[in-house]
Amino acid sequence: MVNCAPTPSMHTLPSLPPSPPDLPVQPSSHRRRAAYAVVAALAVTVSAFAHGAGATPTEPADPSAVAVRGQRTQVAPIALGPPAGGCLVGTVSRVASAIDPARRWQVGTVSSSWKASFRAESGSKGPVAVVGDSLTLSSMEETMRYLVDAGYGPVCIDGGVARRMEVGTGGSVSSAVEVIARIKASDPVWQMPTVRWVLAIGTNDARPNNTSTFAATIQKGRTAVGTSYHPLLWIDLRTRREEIGAGWDAIEDQWNAALVAPRTVVIRWAAEVAPSPESYIIGTPDWTHLTTGGQYLRGQLTLQALIALPMI
Repeated sequence: MVNCAPTPSMHTLPSLPPSPPDLPVQPSSHRRRAAYAVVAALAVTVSAFAHGAGATPTEPADPSAVAVRGQRTQVAPIALGPPAGGCLVGTVSRVASAIDPARRWQVGTVSSSWKASFRAESGSKGPVAVVGDSLTLSSMEETMRYLVDAGYGPVCIDGGVARRMEVGTGGSVSSAVEVIARIKASDPVWQMPTVRWVLAIGTNDARPNNTSTFAATIQKGRTAVGTSYHPLLWIDLRTRREEIGAGWDAIEDQWNAALVAPRTVVIRWAAEVAPSPESYIIGTPDWTHLTTGGQYLRGQLTLQALIALPMI
């Protein structure tokens, strides 16, 4: 079982990359320290999954610097592969310069309800694929910026409104398993076991009338991702729906408990927002979607969880 509760003895992970000056202010410093502590616990737990893993190295951004693989030191430059293809959907364009001045990734738009962002260039820290629902859609820009700045690549992030594990919303948004299959088919790089997969599915699957199916639904996501050198990262669930209908927290807790399994690292969104949910989750109309602070926090927690995974 992955235990991500912060303790006073945890070591602090390297600081997050700073946001560009024109971006909104990130969550307050005491909240960021809590996020670092949460993911520091991930770093301790996830090391058990790695092949011959010791302490997670602090990795330089320069791809020609020394890299650590288990107990062996690789002094030759890390070879970066050619740009990857695929991942995108709909109408494709470069990200707006107002979002990323260097316009380092592309955006595929099917509609306002479904987009995918894609950074084709390889990075020193390897490929990452993120599949989620509308919370991933709304935090896509922040998450992509953090991952690209940190040296990950290629990166694919796909978010869709009302997305469920196996049920899309008609033809407008594909289900999570369909998206995973599409990403894998788009380029051989996404079929490699070196890909770090992040799933952020559950908002629309965790319902009062289907609690008995939670474990089976989650397993379908694991099966779709398949074999990887890395544990599957999964962002757990917390909304503010409890404020408009008693019992929602208990339902979401059941979903989160079902996420815990070998080779699955749970990114503890629920624990992180608990002290001040209104700072990260809106109230009306749906008590589910993200504030600006929540968008940044989703990106931060995703990056910190990836950093905590040992290099393979």
